[in-house]
Amino acid sequence: MRRINLFITAAFLSTILLSSCASDSGEEAYEPGAWTGEISVVFRDSEPNTLSSEVSAPQLETVPPESAAPNAKEVLTKIKFDSLPVPVNEEFLEYCRDNYCEELYEGLLALAPSVCEEDFYELTGCTPRVLYDRFMNAEDVIFHDDKRKETVRLGFTGDICLSENWWPAIRLDTENGNVRNCLTNGLLGFMRRLDILLINHEYSTSERGEPLNGKLYTFRAKPERTQVLSDIGADIVSLANNHVFDFGEDAFDDTLDYLCSAGIPYVGAGMNRAEAEQIRYIISGGMKFAFVAATRAEKNIFTPNAGEDSRGVFYTYDDTRACSVISEAKQNADYVIVYVHWGTENSTVLEKAQTVTARNYIDAGADAVIGAHTHCLQGVEFYNGKPVFYSLGNFWFNGMPGDTGIARLTITPYETTVSFVPCLQSSGATALAVGDEVQRILSYLEEISDGKVSIDKNGVITDAHSNAPALH
Repeated sequence: MRRINLFITAAFLSTILLSSCASDSGEEAYEPGAWTGEISVVFRDSEPNTLSSEVSAPQLETVPPESAAPNAKEVLTKIKFDSLPVPVNEEFLEYCRDNYCEELYEGLLALAPSVCEEDFYELTGCTPRVLYDRFMNAEDVIFHDDKRKETVRLGFTGDICLSENWWPAIRLDTENGNVRNCLTNGLLGFMRRLDILLINHEYSTSERGEPLNGKLYTFRAKPERTQVLSDIGADIVSLANNHVFDFGEDAFDDTLDYLCSAGIPYVGAGMNRAEAEQIRYIISGGMKFAFVAATRAEKNIFTPNAGEDSRGVFYTYDDTRACSVISEAKQNADYVIVYVHWGTENSTVLEKAQTVTARNYIDAGADAVIGAHTHCLQGVEFYNGKPVFYSLGNFWFNGMPGDTGIARLTITPYETTVSFVPCLQSSGATALAVGDEVQRILSYLEEISDGKVSIDKNGVITDAHSNAPALH
């Protein structure tokens, strides 16, 4: 007798052989299916045409049917997107899946029946507004980085003036243009490492124009000084101040042109009201930031308010228009920063207009208000959990020794940590404070904030009434 082992997997062969075996043995036939078994077939020499029913039992495997992958239409039927600040349709979801998260649909369905902005950020690394701007190819947005970061660090300085024959420019020339010898003790590196740095550009840039009649101090820099802004890491500048128009219309126009040529966006001034009020949007770390700048600094007016068809700066003596612009920014951005030029020079005493206006800004949608102009530090407070730096004073502005620093916002989609980095200005240069000077400046800033905030040794500022970082 000869024994042959056959391994049969085809369904139709299994059906034929098993039916034959069952009919010979009198046993009920197996149903056909996907299975893998070993069949021992015995041929007897005396009866070569007789098939024995010596068969080993097949090992059946059950293969569940594959479920169809979810699609955008299914997601839309099962999830409410009402809380998101952007419209959501099939095309938008497909774009997000294809470009940011292959398992987006599965992730969203796991959160059904509704999702929030933070859910989208966790799945894609971008807020819904950033995704929508990419989807729509938004032209009014500056894309620094639309990939998730653990934190995004925003920094703000007070007044900077690079006017010819003035302290910072003289110092810069003395150092043969080496900015590192003008922003010292590691300050330059710190500024460059910030994700977004905004400075107050308090001078005009031109070789044209004449000083305004009757104005005591007028500032104008050579066009080549514009490179310094890039060297120090400035990502955006405010022109809403009382010195950008010091040399008249031609120099003002040149200032805008040189900044444009250098690829440095500006806020708070323009060739007309629409440009002066323009909101600048910058995307960094997968989040969208809006910047607005305005001024109410001058007691004697030299700098014109931008009109419908006339150049100038964005006035906020009456804050109605500024609040309207801030509200618009809030509709389109995750965070809104307002930079404002105001206050009484060389005084830590706040004007009533400062406190009232700051709160109106926050009520309109600002997430932080940063002030400058007074040539000295002024206090800090929180209103509705949002920080207000009333004035950062001179940063790199003249030769007078004085306390200054960088206001820093360290941001995640869930929390904003507010801090201050102490610096010292002297003889046309500015340095990071070191040693005992760090605590001295922090203690002084806390003191002039009239008990409204607490500042720890690392410069982290909290609301004295809640003792917690400002939440977004």
